[in-house]
Amino acid sequence: MLENFGYLEESEIHVISTLCNFDKVLEAWIRLERDTLSAGVDAILADNNAYEPRYKEAADVDPYLVPNFADSFVILMQSMSERYRSIPDMKIQCRFLKLQLLIVDEFRSRIVRIGQANNHNCFCTPFPQLLNALWYLTLLLDDWSDSPEFVRLQFFLQQHQQSNDSHSQQQQTSTTSSSSSQQSTNLINSLARGTFDENASLYRHVLAKKLTLKYSNEKWYDWEGPPKPSEITPSFEPFLRKVKELLEWLGSNISSDSVLTFQHLTNHEIWTALDLCVISQTAFNYRGAAQILYDTTNALIPLLNQCYGKMRGAGVFDVFNEKCISVLSTLRLLSLPPPTAILLKDEIKNIPEQQLDSKLEQFDIIGINKAKVIQIFEQRCDLVAIEKLIS
Repeated sequence: MLENFGYLEESEIHVISTLCNFDKVLEAWIRLERDTLSAGVDAILADNNAYEPRYKEAADVDPYLVPNFADSFVILMQSMSERYRSIPDMKIQCRFLKLQLLIVDEFRSRIVRIGQANNHNCFCTPFPQLLNALWYLTLLLDDWSDSPEFVRLQFFLQQHQQSNDSHSQQQQTSTTSSSSSQQSTNLINSLARGTFDENASLYRHVLAKKLTLKYSNEKWYDWEGPPKPSEITPSFEPFLRKVKELLEWLGSNISSDSVLTFQHLTNHEIWTALDLCVISQTAFNYRGAAQILYDTTNALIPLLNQCYGKMRGAGVFDVFNEKCISVLSTLRLLSLPPPTAILLKDEIKNIPEQQLDSKLEQFDIIGINKAKVIQIFEQRCDLVAIEKLIS
């Protein structure tokens, strides 16, 4: 066009922009892009090698362990960006950007549906590949959202909306523009947290099954073991084996770049499963609680430290998260000998909330409010008879 018609490079006249000024042409192009991309996504997910690593011969050099389908989708999006980025009219570019964001969200939804269809077994293909893909896309979208091209288009959208509104509507416009600017961020968050949270419930269910087989049905209310246990409860071993299996599977199949997220996720779910399936639903004498405290501190915590320490790309991970500390504090409270427990219970009833922490810290109990302490003491079935004698 430059040679034939003598247009200067800096000329505002551009053949693509001129054609797109005709609504029918622009709509036809957008419809063609959408149909082409939809067909491309179908072909990507249907490919026999969709879940194979993109660097099959050198998977160990890929910190993300990206499967082929995710890599192909990224290439598809990049090629779309290259096509509309050459259009000088930013308003038209924004039309294609909105389509691109919609395609990304639809792709995320399809991945989630594939995962839900295979949630009967979260320890085999395609589950790890789906998680690695979602993590990779999350990081990639985060990078894209900070790119100059994307920031430029978002700024243009905001300026365009503000220029079309009156001064009295500027506050409303600002809110709308801010919402538009958050669209990609919302996609990023939904890619990561939404999927991880759904998988968390699956891990919790798997762990809970092992706890409820026998361990939760032990007679913790009438436990006859020693006040200071020295052996792990045999019925706790199936749970420990399942925890080891889960963490070793994660270490082998989840990308090293996302391992920290899964460490936090699984650690929280392990302690949550123990709390929900055993501790919060059980009546205890102090010997029974002391045994569970021994099992967790001498078997579970060392196992977690060992498994997390072996994961690729992992630094030093602290298993003592908020949920872990809460469980251990609860067990320490439940395992106090009856005389100590009764005295502490009476004292706590008569002191203000502000003095509670100093009263409990001598027993290495933290993070529990006054109402929760009283509630936990109600689980002690060995205090009732003594309290009746005292009264």
